[in-house]
Amino acid sequence: MGTALSLQAAGVYLPPLQDLLGTEPLSPTDLVIACAPSGLGHVVMRLQTGFRPERPPRGGPSATRDVVEHIATR
Repeated sequence: MGTALSLQAAGVYLPPLQDLLGTEPLSPTDLVIACAPSGLGHVVMRLQTGFRPERPPRGGPSATRDVVEHIATR
């Protein structure tokens, strides 16, 4: 994830890549506007995992054991 962010920032802020990609630097206001929804999404996902912990997969180990036993008895 850090590598992707670094490459995106390089494409926007390094002059040789700006010429190649046709980009221009973002103003601080535009940067905040671009980053705020991303940060908000991260916070929402963290809150969701706090309120709703991950459930074990459906079927669990007993379902797998039943399938194996069914195949073995054929």
